Amino acid sequence: MGKIPWNKGKIVGDKLPFIQPEVHSIKAGLKQENDVRGLATYSLAVDSSLRQGDLLSLHGKDVRASNGLMYQEASILMEKTKKRVTFVIFDDTREFLLEYMNVYNIGYEDFLFPGKFEDRPICKATYRRFIKRCATMIGLNPEHYSGHSTRRTRLFFLIENQVQDVIIAELLGISVKTVQHYTRRVALQISKKYPM
Repeated sequence: MGKIPWNKGKIVGDKLPFIQPEVHSIKAGLKQENDVRGLATYSLAVDSSLRQGDLLSLHGKDVRASNGLMYQEASILMEKTKKRVTFVIFDDTREFLLEYMNVYNIGYEDFLFPGKFEDRPICKATYRRFIKRCATMIGLNPEHYSGHSTRRTRLFFLIENQVQDVIIAELLGISVKTVQHYTRRVALQISKKYPM
């Protein structure tokens, strides 16, 4: 017998974004579970629209000043494109982050989401499992969601609200051409209710 293909029986390709009611439901579910870390992680992932690698590479100093105050905006250099992107950290996310960082004693120089070893953040596979758990929590098929879903969530929200492509491109640190590509893909995905 030959090897079983890794993708047999799996839904592969682009993953769905979370729509606004789903974001609210997931946050409510994480609050109910008293998952302080999960709430901070998910909320910041949606606010920032960062790629997994950039999100997991964040340090305490990226979201909180040395005097303990949380930033309203954060700015990082993205690993893949070497472009600087600035994103808003909304009020509820700042509250979640502050509680999380205090509970878990996340310092200025520490990884924001440390893994088993303090000198490394959680891995992408752990993050993807977390996002699938979030989807499952509110009755969504986890096969349709993964780490890239949170990056596409705000994109979908901005597209829905007819924000200009050039503004979306600046917010996400991508080209206008990429925004237009995403717009077409997301529209098709949502209309068909499954990833392509």
